[in-house]
Amino acid sequence: MLFTAVMGTLSLLRYETFHSRSLDMAYYVRLVWGLAYGHYDQPIVQAPHFLGLHLEPILLGFAGLARLGLPIAETLLVAQ
Repeated sequence: MLFTAVMGTLSLLRYETFHSRSLDMAYYVRLVWGLAYGHYDQPIVQAPHFLGLHLEPILLGFAGLARLGLPIAETLLVAQ
């Protein structure tokens, strides 16, 4: 429990101070946002479908949380 709290806090601090330069984070935030708000644009990698390379059903749960107003990036970081 303590490890989870410390690592979650550290990842949020890193994100808040702009030290999070991960292409994967941007990709997943974009996927979750698209699922939440119905904007299925083309991904930043070449794929025939917006979930073509990363079909992960758990993203639907995060999309639901995003619709409730939770910030997407922070939610993904803490869940990770």
